[in-house]
Amino acid sequence: MAEPQSARFPRWPFIIIGLLAVQMICILIMVRIAGADPAFGVEPDYYEKAVKWDATAQARANADRAGWTVDALLGPITGLHHQREFRVTLLDPSGSPIENATVRLELFPHARSAARQSATLTPLNPGVYATSVTTARTGLWEARLDIIHAGATVQFSRTLEVTEGKPD
Repeated sequence: MAEPQSARFPRWPFIIIGLLAVQMICILIMVRIAGADPAFGVEPDYYEKAVKWDATAQARANADRAGWTVDALLGPITGLHHQREFRVTLLDPSGSPIENATVRLELFPHARSAARQSATLTPLNPGVYATSVTTARTGLWEARLDIIHAGATVQFSRTLEVTEGKPD
């Protein structure tokens, strides 16, 4: 005698649930792998930066209009912890040093953009500002400078090559 239709339990919902569960597990594994990769980095405060994009564009335009010369360099390694002096020289269009500026630095290697350092540079001489940074990796580094002078904010970005240290 045949079983009534209501007594048989269909199996197809378990197949769909099983496939969805396998997909979710795969997604979680991929997120874990991506998050553990040291080369993976996300721009900090990207939403806030997008909201303030007009101010950023204005600061970059100020840099173009100012005509300043900004020379950034990393000194040799000093000490056991790959410390270097990061030095910036600021000159106006006439070649005179720019004094009494506040210079903020954000420094990170291109290969490991999540490893960011921030510092406010100290004036050494007229137009010369410096700080100590740790640069253990060789390769290209991004230096982002926010310079506040005479009430205006100017932004510069420089790419520096580090040739002495641990290879990438």
